Amino acid sequence: MTLETHQADSLPGMPNVEANAPVYLTEATEKTPITYIGQPHTNSSTANSKTNKAWTLPLGEATSAAYSWPDAPDSDVVDNPNAKEPSYQMTQALQAIPGYETTTVRKGKPHKKKDVPISRDFQQKFQELPAPLSKADAHGVLKDHVSHKCCYGKRVINDLEVDKVINVPVHQYKLSTFTETRQTIRLFEPFKGQKIDNLNNPFPPTIWEVKNSPDSLWKKHTKKCTVPQSSTIETCHGCTGRGFNKCYRCLGRGTTKCKKCKGTGKAKADNCLECAGSGNRRCQLCRGHACIVCSVCQGYKQLHFYIQLISDFNVLEDEVWLNATKVSTKSLQKLKKSKVIETENIMVSPIINYSFGDVNNASDSLVTKHSKEPTKCIIQQRHVLFALPVVEGQYVWKRRIKSFWVYGHERLVYAPEYPESCCGRCACTIV
Repeated sequence: MTLETHQADSLPGMPNVEANAPVYLTEATEKTPITYIGQPHTNSSTANSKTNKAWTLPLGEATSAAYSWPDAPDSDVVDNPNAKEPSYQMTQALQAIPGYETTTVRKGKPHKKKDVPISRDFQQKFQELPAPLSKADAHGVLKDHVSHKCCYGKRVINDLEVDKVINVPVHQYKLSTFTETRQTIRLFEPFKGQKIDNLNNPFPPTIWEVKNSPDSLWKKHTKKCTVPQSSTIETCHGCTGRGFNKCYRCLGRGTTKCKKCKGTGKAKADNCLECAGSGNRRCQLCRGHACIVCSVCQGYKQLHFYIQLISDFNVLEDEVWLNATKVSTKSLQKLKKSKVIETENIMVSPIINYSFGDVNNASDSLVTKHSKEPTKCIIQQRHVLFALPVVEGQYVWKRRIKSFWVYGHERLVYAPEYPESCCGRCACTIV
């Protein structure tokens, strides 16, 4: 008599054994083919028309094991209340889901997105910047600056003539992209007869066709959903369709060694009072039945497998400062800036026809970079361009061209080449 025939005959709640496709036990000691009533893959009409009944441990305590496991030890083992249930590995192949053949019970790599071409808007409107300083204004700002610096020679400024003023504004460009990354995993739950997707439709939506909208824009979060038409009904791999497994505390014997007499049945010259001389005690986990309800399917013998979509929403940000002056960018970051353009859309067009080519190139580079992320689908984008006014004043001193910079709406001055300066001997600085 096979293992499965014996269990079906001995325990309540099991169907009669019929000849069907073989499924295999998952225990390392057994590779015995077993038969299971019903098809391994059930369509939706069958699955939803009945309510599965779970196998349950018989009521009361058993005086002997209700089922004889062929791999149970020949003698009782020492009772271990801390014994852990073994893991039940899946050995049977699952039914493939079209379009999700690489999805397994382990979380997979992010799926590649479809490439979307970058749109280009040639009608962009930019805010006008303040007119740059004239040579006379630049000289006046430098003169005022020198008057407040004790280490600068005051006579030089009167003889110094600004020959040229160059408009060199500093720009800050920011690009933010709200993205979605999608991964899939195949999960399962006990099949209790609950209503599931229509399995008669063999073609679920593709990975990027599944609707799983973000809860809110520009906030990092994860959202999960079930892929429609991805359900299958499979025989439980934990118990191979029985609904129960061997008790892991008594190892399938129904009894364990008596702790008092250590299995001898004797206490000095008399019988052990704990076990009445038998040398064993009824297993406290299975109550002597040698079986426990399968923890994988909870006794329902079947599992509902489905594909779960995991969407990770994140914000990808890049920023670039375009500074062609000798003024440190760190000195500029805290100053007030003028907003030149700000746009938000599903996909933004890179800045194209701005009057400073380095801004156009930087914007195009970052927008292209974000669009080329292979697994990040763009949900929303926004970019903003700021400008900070800066002019470079040039003058000739002792036959050498020297420069100073007036920057910011505050008209601050940076003049590291100013003649007759002796900074370092006092608390003043050249800025």
